[in-house]
Amino acid sequence: MENKKNDNQQPTVASAHHPFYLGEMKKGMFACWTVTTQCCDDTKVTILDDTGKVYATYTKAFTQSHNLTLLGQGNAIIEGNELRVYVDSSMSSQLIASTNTHLINDLNARKVGAVTDICIEDQTDNDFNDVYINVVAWNKKG
Repeated sequence: MENKKNDNQQPTVASAHHPFYLGEMKKGMFACWTVTTQCCDDTKVTILDDTGKVYATYTKAFTQSHNLTLLGQGNAIIEGNELRVYVDSSMSSQLIASTNTHLINDLNARKVGAVTDICIEDQTDNDFNDVYINVVAWNKKG
């Protein structure tokens, strides 16, 4: 698909949506997240659960800058059965991702939490630094 520019110098392509299902992050866990970007494109990141409850939405409008930008941080007790992250770009035809999930274990090797990192590529340079999302969740708070 060809990237054309409109009058605002924004590429016009089909929009892309990429859901991430964080299966290790369950109901009742205390979750924290950080969302950053250094892409130029319009970007929207939504933290929600399987019931549709939205915990946070972060958006970034098109810009010519590649500066690293903190879109937001937050925390919540997960109310649904599973936490999810949706990433949308109105200016990319495809979003690809590199993800890692690691368990947090206590001294007896029992799971007490999980950490997921999501690195998004929104174009073709394969640097996977266009959107970065870190989510950590523990079985209990405090």
